Amino acid sequence: MTCGADELDALLADRPAATRTVPVDVDVFHASQRDRRGSLRRMTEEEDAELAAHLDVPVAALAGPFHAVDRTCTSCGRRVTFLDFVCTATADGHHLLGELRAVLTGSRGCWITVRGRDGGRPARCAECGTAIPLVATEELPDEPGVLASGDYSEYSSSTYAYV
Repeated sequence: MTCGADELDALLADRPAATRTVPVDVDVFHASQRDRRGSLRRMTEEEDAELAAHLDVPVAALAGPFHAVDRTCTSCGRRVTFLDFVCTATADGHHLLGELRAVLTGSRGCWITVRGRDGGRPARCAECGTAIPLVATEELPDEPGVLASGDYSEYSSSTYAYV
C-alpha cells in the first residue's frame, strides 16, 4: 500500500519517532520533490557510472537524474554521491542491495525515506567511512528550539528521496 499525499504531509508535519522508508504514489513523489532539489547538486556522468557499477546494472538502467548534497568528505576529500547513501544503507541493514537496485532502476515504484525525530540515518563516505556532516538544522516539530540531531544528508533520484 502506497502512502498518499495526506499521509506524507502528516509524516512531514509531525515526523515519526524513527526514520522510515515508505512507498509513495508517483504523483505524490514528484509533488513532494518539487522544491527540495535546490540544495542538491546533480551527479556527474562518472558518478552515475560508479553507482551503476556498484548496483551491477548498466548506467542506462538507472532512473536518474541523481542528486546529492554538495559536500565533500571531511577526511578523504571524496565528493558525496548517491553511492555513499547506498553503501551506508546496505551496510547498516536498512535496505538490501537488490531492493535498492530495483528502486533505483524504477522497477519498484517510488519511495521516500522520512527522517524521524531520531535525527535520521547517518550516511558515511563510501571511500573511507567518515560520517557525512549534518545538512539541515531544522527544529523538531514537537520541541521548539531543539534541533534535529545526528549526521545525515539529503539525496534524490526520479524514484527515491530522503527528506
